[in-house]
Amino acid sequence: LIFVYICLNMGISDTTKALVRERHPQATTIFASPPPGAFWNRMLVWREGDRIGRANWSFLGGLDRDKPAIGDNMADPVVRRALARDPRLRKFLNWSILPVSKVTRAGCTAKVLIADARYGLPGENSARLYRETTVDLCA
Repeated sequence: LIFVYICLNMGISDTTKALVRERHPQATTIFASPPPGAFWNRMLVWREGDRIGRANWSFLGGLDRDKPAIGDNMADPVVRRALARDPRLRKFLNWSILPVSKVTRAGCTAKVLIADARYGLPGENSARLYRETTVDLCA
């Protein structure tokens, strides 16, 4: 039974990733994850250039319309500066598969938050796994 369960889950994930590739031929790094308590459904997240796309798939409803894609913001010079200065951010970035960042500027400082889009997005205050630091903009 465990073998069948694992194979079924792998089949669902492979099928949903193929649906994303059909809809978004430029998509890379596609991640399919079952929501808690519903192994037969999938939450899908993917990278398309510097954008992060998302959609849901359900066993009965198929692939939903995409949620609005967001920019990953990783090329922002403040993010690059934060990465150069904070080894914790670099370590997190080495682990992350779908990195995305948010910069909040306030006067001479900026708070830089780097998350992995598989576990929520910082712009929606839903990121569950992230690292953040503060950058001095006036120095």
